[in-house]
Amino acid sequence: MRLISLAYHDVEARKNRRRYSVTLREFRAHLAAIREAVGGAPSVPGAEPEMSGFALTFDDGHAGCVQAAEALQELDWKAAFFVISGYVGKQGWLDAPSIKRIAGMGHVIGSHTVDHPEGLSRMEDAFILDQWARSKAALEDILGGPVTSASVPGGDYSARVGRAAEAAGVKHLFTSEPVATAWTVGGCRVMGRFALTNGMSSGKVARIAAGAAADRAEQYLSWNLKKAVKSVMMRPYLALRRRVYPS
Repeated sequence: MRLISLAYHDVEARKNRRRYSVTLREFRAHLAAIREAVGGAPSVPGAEPEMSGFALTFDDGHAGCVQAAEALQELDWKAAFFVISGYVGKQGWLDAPSIKRIAGMGHVIGSHTVDHPEGLSRMEDAFILDQWARSKAALEDILGGPVTSASVPGGDYSARVGRAAEAAGVKHLFTSEPVATAWTVGGCRVMGRFALTNGMSSGKVARIAAGAAADRAEQYLSWNLKKAVKSVMMRPYLALRRRVYPS
């Protein structure tokens, strides 16, 4: 079944240069535009056996996720928040009470590894498995229940990353590949997502959520060009991205 998953990161009070940050005002405008274009509520990533239509996800676990969850609550919409477990409680990141609060609103909490390693697919199998297993365990300790969803840091997915996630107990794994199709790795369902970036218009966001072919194709071509560059120039690419888009 086709699922258009949208990938947000941070939702902040003020405009800035961070590539994957949007303001709360922009986020509310996105939601209004999506609602008008699509009509129904999103699927809940990791909380439904079969998902279709569109879904909303958030990577990293920035503190701004709380206000994003609250804005979604006003519409009775649910999303998935993938948390870097090793950053929990640090300045600018979600703490344990905030994670419980978001989960209490009915949102899904998932893993985004322990410390967001760059080049995850190039690491040894034992390292990848440890990142998934320790992150899941830490979040399960906070929530007092199972964590079965996750997203891949940096979109650096490979079959080995998927197999390690499945071995750690992940049932739903989200990549950054801008596709609407899903595939399976053992008992784990792997899905792509469409990244929403700083300055993207509400109209464009709504068109992607509604499945507009041209907007999805634009992201797909851009993503695969970037992936090709990263495959041969990983370190220079990351250094340039940090200079242009500070974290």
